[in-house]
Amino acid sequence: MLLAYWVSAQEFEGTIALRATYDQEIKSKAILTIKGNKSLLTVEKDSNETITIFKDYGAGTSVMMRDKNDLRYGFRSYNLHEVDHDEAELIQPSGITVVKTSDHKKIGSEECIKIILKNNSVIAEAWVSPGRNFSLSTYFPEFLVSGADDDMLELRKASDKEGFVSGYWEKHLTSGQENNFEIALEEKEISIDTFHIPDTYLILDEAGIKRLYGDSQRDDLKKKQWDEFQLLFGK
Repeated sequence: MLLAYWVSAQEFEGTIALRATYDQEIKSKAILTIKGNKSLLTVEKDSNETITIFKDYGAGTSVMMRDKNDLRYGFRSYNLHEVDHDEAELIQPSGITVVKTSDHKKIGSEECIKIILKNNSVIAEAWVSPGRNFSLSTYFPEFLVSGADDDMLELRKASDKEGFVSGYWEKHLTSGQENNFEIALEEKEISIDTFHIPDTYLILDEAGIKRLYGDSQRDDLKKKQWDEFQLLFGK
């Protein structure tokens, strides 16, 4: 699952949960919490590991934290930039069929209609709420870039243009691969305290990583911390 995402200030306040299943195997479970130009993404990789990303577009900072067993470390970056709407706009490809059905249902707080999408290789069904002024990819760009071939991505892009996608199923007609996305959007007031970084994590920026590495050469505790940080974040 890609961990890059962007937030447009004031478009939406609340939470968006996404669960992706590829061929009946759950690949990712994530909850994104949004308030103004701040966001928090929590990704559960397994029962022992969680990745949390705090982003503050006003300050231009991003903090990625990893929690695995008893290890809690984070990395702070200072080069966060918001994507412009024009840069992110999607062009719907040709050669696909989009059929809006008369089926309606409510998913969470969203009034959705069912659409069927087809091209030469893939068939897909999507539940979308046309009333929203933002798409699923606004907050979860990985919907358009991960876990699929080009033919699947064509249909995902087409559904993304029809409204906010609250549910999506696709099947590749040649390989038989089936993927499913379950989305739960909840609009509600979010406390600013939600974006507080817990004191239980050791948060390092680039300069802090260099200091920790230097200290690890002569201090056993720093050596232990350096080894743990590398275990979570790699070299």
